[in-house]
Amino acid sequence: MWRCTAVLMSSVLASGICEAAPALQSHIAVYEVTLERAREGAGIADLRGRLVLEWARDCEGYILNQRMLTQVTSAQGEDVTNDFIVTTWESLDGLKFRYSSRSDVGSESADEVAGKAELTRHGGTGEARFTKPQSSTLTLPEGAVFPTEQVMLLLGAAENGERTRSILLFDGSRADGLFETFNVIGAERPPLSASEVGQRKLLSGQRSWAMHTAYFPRQPSKDRPPGTPEFEIAYRLYQNGVANEIVFDYGHFAMRAMLTKLTSLPAPSC
Repeated sequence: MWRCTAVLMSSVLASGICEAAPALQSHIAVYEVTLERAREGAGIADLRGRLVLEWARDCEGYILNQRMLTQVTSAQGEDVTNDFIVTTWESLDGLKFRYSSRSDVGSESADEVAGKAELTRHGGTGEARFTKPQSSTLTLPEGAVFPTEQVMLLLGAAENGERTRSILLFDGSRADGLFETFNVIGAERPPLSASEVGQRKLLSGQRSWAMHTAYFPRQPSKDRPPGTPEFEIAYRLYQNGVANEIVFDYGHFAMRAMLTKLTSLPAPSC
């Protein structure tokens, strides 16, 4: 329930994937995480924490390092710490993907996922090979994409005036981490004013759109009938790849991540 899917956190475009892709800024972003809402019976009284995301391009691909640390207060007043760490690498052509994640909840043993995936071609089939939690393989059907290309497709659709887009996504988050995503693209939002930009100068003059993505597992479970998303993410996506105003909605509760610090990183000298 505490997993932050890597699809959103890799909010960047691979310029090598699409000739029309805008230039993206390598950056470090820091977000304050708070409880957006909790339904009665969810057992959550409060939630707070921090998300730190580092995205950078190297000479062969795109690197994402992400960590979300939250403290959840139960309805009984007990505090539990959740620590979620993700590292991914995606090739410039969007055909190769390496992923590793670790999730600690309180004093419980960590859940770890790791492996690599490769597509035969754009729009073609592929395969994901997991080394953790155990050795396994997952066939990727035609049309599957990795997280960076998913966001590229969404930004391209937004700039073309599209309002919806369905995308088959493999994000490496778990052994069955293949999702049918349905994406709703809102109208373009006005650029931030000087006072709104503040210290986040990388957002100055940037075009942006409100996005809403619903994630549907390929294999519906008994407690989740077909047509019901496993989780949803709403966010504001800027043309340079920065995301803000993020709401992770898991049904019985939701949490919000607001950008508090944004720092640029240098481009590689290839």
